[in-house]
Amino acid sequence: MKTIWMKGALAAAALMLGATIATAKDQPARSWTGLWLSAHGGASNVNTDVGLFGMVGIDGLGGSGFLYGADAGYNYQFPGTAIVVGIVGGYTQHDADFVLSVPGGALKMGPKSNWSVGGRLGFAVGDSHVYGLVAYSELKGEASITGLGTAEETFKGAEIGGGIEHRLAGGMFLGLEYRYGKYDAKSYGGGLLTIEPETHATKARIGFKF
Repeated sequence: MKTIWMKGALAAAALMLGATIATAKDQPARSWTGLWLSAHGGASNVNTDVGLFGMVGIDGLGGSGFLYGADAGYNYQFPGTAIVVGIVGGYTQHDADFVLSVPGGALKMGPKSNWSVGGRLGFAVGDSHVYGLVAYSELKGEASITGLGTAEETFKGAEIGGGIEHRLAGGMFLGLEYRYGKYDAKSYGGGLLTIEPETHATKARIGFKF
C-alpha cells in the first residue's frame, strides 16, 4: 500500500512539474529590473571576542534572539540575459543579548540595531532570483552593568551573504536571506579591554517590486 501511495505521489508531482514547465514556456519571463521594498523578520545570533589586559582572550561570548527590519533597493537585469545586479540598503533591530554574572551583579551585552548599504549580484531562474551580496555596515551595541549604568558603542564593519527571492502575483515576492557580519574591534582603558563582535542573521522576507 505504501508503495502505491509513493508511486501516486511521484506521478502527481511529475504531472504538476510538467504543467508548471509548460506554463512557464508559454509565458515570457518577467524582468527583475526595478525598485523594490521589503520587510523582514528572523533569527539573530551574535558572537563577541573579548580581550583582557592584552593577554587573555575570551572567544565566542554571545546570545541569540530575533530580529526585524526593512530593506529597499534597485535591481537591473541585463536584457537578454539572466544576470541581475543591484544596490540595497536596510535597517535591522536585534534582540540577542547575553548576560554574564560579575561580582556584585551582572553584565548584559548585545547588538541593538545595524544599518547597511551595499551591492548584489545574482541571476534569474524563471520567477526566482538567486543572489550574493556584500555591504558596508554599522552595528550599534549596548552594554550595562548592574548599578553602573548603560553604555552604547558603534562598530564599523562589513556583511556578506546571499539569498533567494521568488515572485508571486503582481509585484509581490517572498525571500530567504542569510548575512554574516564582521566588525572592527574597539579598545578601552588603553587596551585593557577589547571587544570584537560578529553577527549571523537569517531573514524571512516579504516585499514588493515596482
